[in-house]
Amino acid sequence: MSSLLTTENPVFVSYALCVTVLSIKMSFIAWNTVYHMVNSGGKGIRNPEDLIAGPCNPEPHPDDLKPYPPTERQRRMMGHDLENNVPFFAVGLIYVLVQAGPEWPIQSYTATKLFHHLVYWTGQRHEMRATVWTVTNSVFLYMCYLVLKVLLEKRGE
Repeated sequence: MSSLLTTENPVFVSYALCVTVLSIKMSFIAWNTVYHMVNSGGKGIRNPEDLIAGPCNPEPHPDDLKPYPPTERQRRMMGHDLENNVPFFAVGLIYVLVQAGPEWPIQSYTATKLFHHLVYWTGQRHEMRATVWTVTNSVFLYMCYLVLKVLLEKRGE
């Protein structure tokens, strides 16, 4: 089994690359959230202790705790990634370990997640986001199906 988790296994290499790219994308969202808070003078903070004056927010105001659209958009994007990428990270690893199938579902999931990020970030219509998400989630469910198929076949042996 350990031979599956090597750079000799192209499915593992695709998985490792995709998880790394998606993790970097999630870090980008976190830093973009910070960017919007700092450049707005502290708007969009969430914690009461953030109202203590400091270098990033020398003159805090109680209104800084109110939702600030640019930071809220980033937080929604991060929430979406947490809801979708974490299960993909887990199922993707199982997919590699049980040799459920080829690389293309892993690559397709990642490509459509990156496209979804672009669609969400640029404020496209809901229908556009929903269409891209549907493709992404369909690929994920296909991976789940392949994993279950392998596991149930092994269990039946």
